[in-house]
Amino acid sequence: MNTTSHPFPLPVDKLLALGDCSKFREWPNYLELGLREEHITDLIRMATDEALHMADSESMEVWAPIHALRALGQLRAEAAIQPIIGLFNRTKASDNYAVAGFFRVMGMIGPTAIPALAAFIADQANKVYPRSYAGDWEDMQIELGLLEARTTEPQFSILGRLFQDGEQESDDDNDDDDTADEDIENDGSAIAPANYSQRKQQQRNLAAKKKLKNNRVMAAKSRQQNRKKKKEK
Repeated sequence: MNTTSHPFPLPVDKLLALGDCSKFREWPNYLELGLREEHITDLIRMATDEALHMADSESMEVWAPIHALRALGQLRAEAAIQPIIGLFNRTKASDNYAVAGFFRVMGMIGPTAIPALAAFIADQANKVYPRSYAGDWEDMQIELGLLEARTTEPQFSILGRLFQDGEQESDDDNDDDDTADEDIENDGSAIAPANYSQRKQQQRNLAAKKKLKNNRVMAAKSRQQNRKKKKEK
């Protein structure tokens, strides 16, 4: 199935047939395919192969660079740090699987990736969105196990934008009932903790309370309307 000018050897070429990443709930264990340290060079070549990146969007092969990227992370391939960073400026912000993969793979490779990422972020010649692919310092420390939770507000990042849409949808669903806001604000739980991760969890809890309150209000209105209809009959 090789379409590149330099075919990939076994077992690296198996990644060409894995296809759409969305069909995998979790990342496959690529090492079960027989991938080992000696395959890192070919995996880097696959992850950066321009022909594969430009393959037909409906083909299975177009997904091979993402699978190769993930495999490099599982192998903790330090040799892949600079080649992966080289993909940042070539990758669109809308390519969610690649962008999320960059962050996670660098975390899997470990602290040795930090200097190269810091240099990329600091280089003003790089585009704004690609520089955000590296995430901020606290996110990287958490991913590497050097920090348990954030202590400051996060800087803007593509990863934050990817997950913000889902939270915003939940918030929008709960903005139409002022009585719910009053109950939540007066229940003593609106005191913001200093830790950022705790604040985020508190926001989720408040959103859940608002949704429950809204459901109760709607149910009460429905019962009132039903009683009114019965009286009219």
